[in-house]
Amino acid sequence: MLLFLLAALEGCAARSLGERAIVRAAFFGSSGEHSTVTLLLADPQAAEGEEGFATAQGQGGSPAQALAAAEQSLDGTAFYGLMDLVGLPADCDWAGARAIGEVLYTQAKPTPELSLFLLRGDESATDAAELYGALQAAEKRYRVHCGLQQLFVQEDLCVLPARQEHGYGFALLARDGGDRLFREELPAQLAAVLCGQSSCLLCPYAGGSAFCSARASVTVGPEQDAMTVCLHLKDAETRSLDPALLPGKSDARATLRAELLAAFAELCAAAQRQHTDPLRLAFWDAVHYGPAKRPVTPVLEIVFE
Repeated sequence: MLLFLLAALEGCAARSLGERAIVRAAFFGSSGEHSTVTLLLADPQAAEGEEGFATAQGQGGSPAQALAAAEQSLDGTAFYGLMDLVGLPADCDWAGARAIGEVLYTQAKPTPELSLFLLRGDESATDAAELYGALQAAEKRYRVHCGLQQLFVQEDLCVLPARQEHGYGFALLARDGGDRLFREELPAQLAAVLCGQSSCLLCPYAGGSAFCSARASVTVGPEQDAMTVCLHLKDAETRSLDPALLPGKSDARATLRAELLAAFAELCAAAQRQHTDPLRLAFWDAVHYGPAKRPVTPVLEIVFE
């Protein structure tokens, strides 16, 4: 009798697991006036020790309707507990990003630590498994991560990495429009570090004649008439790819410093045009001076350690 009960319970567990469609990633897109979504599913028929995938697609008048349509096409119930990556449409704005974020929170309810990327072009219609692998590789190589909760950190701005052919870009999606995407690797990576979404710089600079590899962190402190943002570059390697242009280590670092300062000025100018605060300097200003004082001009300081 005991063996019979154990066998029955084992059968129930197997059926319960088989009835779930395990979602590993979701790629949202748009088609005309409709929203689309492609779900990347773990393939239960994959050989032992191998990771296979299947896909399910849905379309609707909103991201919520598209996700519901994709779920209805499944043989089992969608399970989002193991989903670790979501792609947002390339033309996504602030409202679109927040809408998808709210759908994920209320409808899918995945772990908030999943990774978000802004896609490039209509990539939701490409090979979902290939796109999933490429984004995971980029996240690992560049140590960049934007979690679901980071869409809601600031009321008037969403900041997130954007898929590029090389490295990654970085998008500032403002509530009042004026969206800004940094496509060049150095400005994009600096923005990600300053916004707390990356811990390294790993990119070419000086027109591709030099390369930087460094662990990066940020501290913020007040000055008399400015807010100093200190970029700490640890174990920095700056090597020349064209010795004729950058013959020495000091020259390579000087050029890197100049380009980082220019990228910081570009980031601050974009934030000023958008009337946003991607670096959350208002928060640090309130910490140091209290709520009565307004944020002052930010200044970037670069320290090689």
